[in-house]
Amino acid sequence: MQNKKINTSILLSVSFLAAALGSTIVCALCMAMILFLCEDKTHAAQSVEAVVLSLVSSVVSRVIGVITMMVGLIPGYIFSSIVGSITGIITSLVSLAVFVIGIMAALKALKNEKVNIPVISGKFDGIFTEE
Repeated sequence: MQNKKINTSILLSVSFLAAALGSTIVCALCMAMILFLCEDKTHAAQSVEAVVLSLVSSVVSRVIGVITMMVGLIPGYIFSSIVGSITGIITSLVSLAVFVIGIMAALKALKNEKVNIPVISGKFDGIFTEE
């Protein structure tokens, strides 16, 4: 059998696409394949960023859900409905932002360019360097 080089840019693109669609498990599987089967440290760090991106939407949704539930315990229908509407808008905006960022990152990864995600870009580069 011949050793074939794994195209990490396609795996990274699939990872960001899975993050955009909210599939954390597929994103984590792509990250595991990149980490264990490939030597490219840049793509390894970016695959961790893809997993973090996929977790952002779900964590924000859960936190806002807890806040909405706690506000629902306070008597007053109008206050609860206003807070519920505001938190729904925030959750939708965060989900839309993660979707757009994930699609743009997947397209950049397909072109084999460095993916720059706002706030988390470059935070995981130091994990894979040997000192």
